[in-house]
Amino acid sequence: LELDDYQFPIPKRYLWRSWAADSEGITGDELLEFVNDDLFPGLKNLIASIDKNPRGFVVRQAFSDAYNYMKNGTLLRQVINKLNEIDFGSSRERHLFGDIYEQILRDLQSAGNAGEFYTPRAVTRFMVNRIDPKLGESIMDTAC
Repeated sequence: LELDDYQFPIPKRYLWRSWAADSEGITGDELLEFVNDDLFPGLKNLIASIDKNPRGFVVRQAFSDAYNYMKNGTLLRQVINKLNEIDFGSSRERHLFGDIYEQILRDLQSAGNAGEFYTPRAVTRFMVNRIDPKLGESIMDTAC
């Protein structure tokens, strides 16, 4: 958005384009330090009420339990650069990315308790459709 009065839901320094979009940007220990000591804590502690900044509220909720498990900042930069190659404006690429993520979760689950719990997308859609949650409400996923 290029509106003069637009307020980003998160601080500009945490926007992807501010720290990750440049393929030659920060990497190594500097990148790990930023992600672990600034980005994740900043998003977890974002001051965002559901009424005044609903998008910021969603970001804070999403990061409340998020952790960076990558220990190598150079590898993290490589992953970021690969993500930058994905055209998230293309529904085909978005769906392929989602399918890949879901396959990774299935593979991790079949390896034991190392993965995240996964509920198939169709089940999730059905639950949300039937319950019709409002922003800020939580749903217990008993299939998980």
